[in-house]
Amino acid sequence: MEPDVRLLESPVFREFAAEEVTRLLECAGARQLRLEKGGQLSGGQALGVLLSGSLSMTRYDAFGNRFLLENIEPGEVFGLAAALTGAPEEEFTLLACSPCELVLMHPGKFLGGCETCCISHRKLYFNLMRMLAEKNLGMIRKQYHMAQRTLRRKLSSFLSEQSGLAKSRRFTVRMDRQELADYLGVDRSALCAELSRMKKEGLLDYYRHDFCLKDTLLEEPFEL
Repeated sequence: MEPDVRLLESPVFREFAAEEVTRLLECAGARQLRLEKGGQLSGGQALGVLLSGSLSMTRYDAFGNRFLLENIEPGEVFGLAAALTGAPEEEFTLLACSPCELVLMHPGKFLGGCETCCISHRKLYFNLMRMLAEKNLGMIRKQYHMAQRTLRRKLSSFLSEQSGLAKSRRFTVRMDRQELADYLGVDRSALCAELSRMKKEGLLDYYRHDFCLKDTLLEEPFEL
């Protein structure tokens, strides 16, 4: 398949020429497809790159409780860790939070390299290592937020981090309230009520996904 221009902008193909991407896609048996909102992929189907929309990697326990593991944004690779470790299909499910376009690839062919160990695959492995390291940092940040003792501390920790990443007191959170509650491991109603109290106390302001933090919240110390 010819590479979609959005693939060339993905971190996995950083510093790749279009011809190199085309060869890798052919080796990997790549195919492009669309998922409507609410559509799902099982773990065994899921090594690819998201072109548009948003995906959430979720897991359900034996009692039907849903846990949000991570959100996947356009340009990101999904299913890489599972493909490398051979995790069983039931480990996670990919859920389309909005209509999505994505490219799926055969894990063995994409990660297995070629007989000549060409420069393209060496660049690919370096980019994948960088992306796995970034994912690991994201999981460390999530563990830090969840380790806070109270709901307010969890929210303060998460929102302060988002402000720091945006380098501004004004920023956008790419999760709705249910996704944020799942991410922090808390009840949605309790999260909304706490945000409302923090707004009334003048610690922050928000409208839907947009937030603005006040000095008092940014200066508040956090503890594990």
